[in-house]
Amino acid sequence: MESAFISGLLHDMGKVILAEKAAASREQTALPYSTSETTRLKLEEMAFGVTHAEAGYLLAEHWLLPPIVGDAIRFHHSPQLEIPPKAPTSIVFLANTFCQMAPKQLKEDVVLEGKALDVFNTLEMSEVAFRTSLKTYASMASEIPAI
Repeated sequence: MESAFISGLLHDMGKVILAEKAAASREQTALPYSTSETTRLKLEEMAFGVTHAEAGYLLAEHWLLPPIVGDAIRFHHSPQLEIPPKAPTSIVFLANTFCQMAPKQLKEDVVLEGKALDVFNTLEMSEVAFRTSLKTYASMASEIPAI
Protein backbone atom coordinates (compact mmCIF):
# COMPACT_ATOMS: atom_id res chain seq x y z
CA MET A 1 0.00 0.00 0.00
CA GLU A 2 3.04 2.26 -0.14
CA SER A 3 2.08 3.07 -3.72
CA ALA A 4 -1.40 4.17 -2.58
CA PHE A 5 0.17 6.47 0.03
CA ILE A 6 2.54 8.06 -2.49
CA SER A 7 -0.28 8.35 -5.03
CA GLY A 8 -2.47 10.06 -2.46
CA LEU A 9 0.23 12.60 -1.71
CA LEU A 10 0.90 13.37 -5.37
CA HIS A 11 -2.50 12.91 -7.04
CA ASP A 12 -3.17 16.65 -7.53
CA MET A 13 0.37 17.75 -8.40
CA GLY A 14 -0.84 18.46 -11.92
CA LYS A 15 -2.75 21.44 -10.49
CA VAL A 16 0.60 23.01 -9.60
CA ILE A 17 1.87 22.45 -13.14
CA LEU A 18 -1.23 24.08 -14.63
CA ALA A 19 -0.97 27.01 -12.21
CA GLU A 20 2.67 27.51 -13.18
CA LYS A 21 1.76 27.33 -16.87
CA ALA A 22 -0.95 29.95 -16.36
CA ALA A 23 1.41 32.24 -14.45
CA ALA A 24 4.15 31.87 -17.06
CA SER A 25 1.81 32.76 -19.91
CA ARG A 26 0.30 35.64 -17.91
CA GLU A 27 -3.12 34.60 -19.15
CA GLN A 28 -6.28 34.87 -17.14
CA THR A 29 -6.81 31.13 -16.84
CA ALA A 30 -7.97 30.95 -13.24
CA LEU A 31 -10.66 28.30 -13.00
CA PRO A 32 -13.72 28.77 -10.79
CA TYR A 33 -13.18 26.94 -7.51
CA SER A 34 -16.77 25.93 -6.94
CA THR A 35 -17.43 24.15 -10.21
CA SER A 36 -18.27 20.47 -10.31
CA GLU A 37 -15.46 17.98 -10.85
CA THR A 38 -16.54 17.24 -14.41
CA THR A 39 -16.87 20.91 -15.32
CA ARG A 40 -13.52 21.73 -13.76
CA LEU A 41 -11.79 18.97 -15.73
CA LYS A 42 -13.41 20.20 -18.95
CA LEU A 43 -12.28 23.76 -18.20
CA GLU A 44 -8.72 22.54 -17.59
CA GLU A 45 -8.79 20.68 -20.90
CA MET A 46 -10.04 23.77 -22.74
CA ALA A 47 -7.57 26.17 -21.10
CA PHE A 48 -4.44 24.00 -21.08
CA GLY A 49 -5.05 21.10 -23.45
CA VAL A 50 -4.74 18.63 -20.55
CA THR A 51 -6.37 18.05 -17.18
CA HIS A 52 -4.44 18.23 -13.93
CA ALA A 53 -4.66 14.43 -13.74
CA GLU A 54 -3.00 14.05 -17.14
CA ALA A 55 -0.35 16.69 -16.34
CA GLY A 56 0.42 14.91 -13.07
CA TYR A 57 0.68 11.59 -14.88
CA LEU A 58 3.18 13.05 -17.37
CA LEU A 59 5.27 14.45 -14.51
CA ALA A 60 5.18 11.08 -12.73
CA GLU A 61 6.50 9.45 -15.91
CA HIS A 62 9.20 12.11 -16.22
CA TRP A 63 10.25 11.46 -12.61
CA LEU A 64 10.30 7.71 -13.36
CA LEU A 65 7.80 6.96 -10.62
CA PRO A 66 6.40 3.42 -10.67
CA PRO A 67 3.66 3.00 -13.29
CA ILE A 68 1.12 2.08 -10.60
CA VAL A 69 1.64 5.55 -9.04
CA GLY A 70 1.39 7.31 -12.39
CA ASP A 71 -1.80 5.43 -13.22
CA ALA A 72 -3.36 6.33 -9.86
CA ILE A 73 -2.58 10.00 -10.52
CA ARG A 74 -3.94 9.77 -14.07
CA PHE A 75 -7.18 7.97 -13.21
CA HIS A 76 -7.98 9.39 -9.75
CA HIS A 77 -11.15 11.06 -11.10
CA SER A 78 -12.12 8.19 -13.39
CA PRO A 79 -11.04 4.83 -11.94
CA GLN A 80 -13.42 3.01 -14.28
CA LEU A 81 -11.09 3.89 -17.19
CA GLU A 82 -8.13 2.03 -15.69
CA ILE A 83 -7.84 -1.48 -17.13
CA PRO A 84 -7.44 -3.55 -15.14
CA PRO A 85 -8.52 -1.50 -12.10
CA LYS A 86 -5.91 -1.27 -9.36
CA ALA A 87 -6.23 -0.70 -5.62
CA PRO A 88 -4.11 2.51 -5.36
CA THR A 89 -6.30 4.28 -7.91
CA SER A 90 -9.45 3.16 -6.12
CA ILE A 91 -8.12 4.27 -2.74
CA VAL A 92 -7.11 7.72 -4.03
CA PHE A 93 -10.49 8.09 -5.77
CA LEU A 94 -12.39 7.29 -2.56
CA ALA A 95 -10.21 9.55 -0.40
CA ASN A 96 -10.53 12.39 -2.91
CA THR A 97 -14.31 11.91 -3.10
CA PHE A 98 -14.73 11.89 0.68
CA CYS A 99 -12.50 14.93 1.18
CA GLN A 100 -14.59 16.97 -1.24
CA MET A 101 -17.86 16.17 0.51
CA ALA A 102 -19.22 18.05 3.49
CA PRO A 103 -20.06 15.79 6.46
CA LYS A 104 -23.78 16.26 5.73
CA GLN A 105 -23.26 14.89 2.21
CA LEU A 106 -21.62 11.70 3.45
CA LYS A 107 -24.72 9.59 3.15
CA GLU A 108 -24.33 5.96 2.22
CA ASP A 109 -26.84 6.13 -0.62
CA VAL A 110 -25.07 9.11 -2.23
CA VAL A 111 -21.58 7.61 -1.99
CA LEU A 112 -22.73 4.17 -3.14
CA GLU A 113 -23.96 5.62 -6.42
CA GLY A 114 -21.93 5.85 -9.60
CA LYS A 115 -18.22 5.11 -9.74
CA ALA A 116 -17.88 4.38 -6.03
CA LEU A 117 -19.64 1.03 -6.24
CA ASP A 118 -17.13 -0.27 -8.80
CA VAL A 119 -14.32 0.95 -6.58
CA PHE A 120 -15.55 -1.11 -3.63
CA ASN A 121 -15.55 -4.18 -5.84
CA THR A 122 -11.96 -3.44 -6.93
CA LEU A 123 -10.92 -3.15 -3.28
CA GLU A 124 -12.90 -6.28 -2.38
CA MET A 125 -14.51 -4.23 0.38
CA SER A 126 -17.75 -5.56 1.82
CA GLU A 127 -20.74 -3.28 2.04
CA VAL A 128 -20.76 -3.68 5.83
CA ALA A 129 -17.10 -2.64 6.08
CA PHE A 130 -17.77 0.33 3.84
CA ARG A 131 -20.81 1.49 5.82
CA THR A 132 -18.84 1.23 9.06
CA SER A 133 -15.92 3.19 7.60
CA LEU A 134 -18.23 5.86 6.20
CA LYS A 135 -20.04 6.33 9.53
CA THR A 136 -16.71 6.67 11.34
CA TYR A 137 -15.41 9.17 8.79
CA ALA A 138 -18.64 11.22 8.82
CA SER A 139 -18.62 11.30 12.62
CA MET A 140 -15.00 12.46 12.77
CA ALA A 141 -15.53 15.02 10.00
CA SER A 142 -18.57 16.53 11.71
CA GLU A 143 -16.56 17.08 14.91
CA ILE A 144 -14.02 19.32 13.16
CA PRO A 145 -14.96 22.98 13.64
CA ALA A 146 -15.63 25.01 10.51
CA ILE A 147 -12.98 27.53 9.56
